[in-house]
Amino acid sequence: MEKPSGLYCQNRRELSYKRIQHNFHEHWLYQSNSPVYKCRGFWTVNEFVRDVETENISSIELGYTYSTGRIALNVNGYYTYWQNRPTDNPSRVFLPDQGVTVTANLNDINAIHQGIEFSGNYLINKYLSVDAFASYSDWRWNSAKRVNFFDEQGRAIYAVGPNNQPTDSLVAVDFDAKGVSVGDAPQT
Repeated sequence: MEKPSGLYCQNRRELSYKRIQHNFHEHWLYQSNSPVYKCRGFWTVNEFVRDVETENISSIELGYTYSTGRIALNVNGYYTYWQNRPTDNPSRVFLPDQGVTVTANLNDINAIHQGIEFSGNYLINKYLSVDAFASYSDWRWNSAKRVNFFDEQGRAIYAVGPNNQPTDSLVAVDFDAKGVSVGDAPQT
C-alpha cells in the first residue's frame, strides 16, 4: 500500500508577560492518498473497490491559547476540503428485472468539514481542576453526479427495453448530495 503524500506546515507563536501566556498556532495541510483495498472482515478476502480515484485533502486550522497559573483557555477553528472522499462501501442495488445485484463506486464525491472548538481548564488547587469542552462541527457533502452501475465482474449494466432486451443505455442514477451531513462522524 502506498503511503499518503503531501505537504504539512505548522507554525506557533508565543507571547509571555509575567505568568500570562498567549499562544497562536496554525496548521496547513495538503495530502493526496492513493486508492486502497477495502477489508471486508478479519477472516474474509480483501476486495478491491473498482475505479477509485485519488483523494486529495486541503486543510487549515487556526488556534489561540490563553493561560495563566490557574486558567487555560483554547479556541481552534478548522476548514477542510476533501476531494474524492471515499465512502465506507460501494453502493449496491438489486435489479429485479435482471435478477442481479449491481455496484457503483462514488468518485468525485467531495466533502467540506468545518468547525470551531473551545476548551478550558481552571486549577482549583494542586489536586483538583475543572475542565470544559464545547465544539460545533459542520461536515457536509458537496457533490452531485450521475453514477453508472456494474455487475460483480465489473461489467457495465445496460437498461432493459420493453421486449426484455438490453438497450444502449447504461443503468445509472443521478443524485445530489450537496448540503447533506456526512453520516460517519458525530456532529454537535
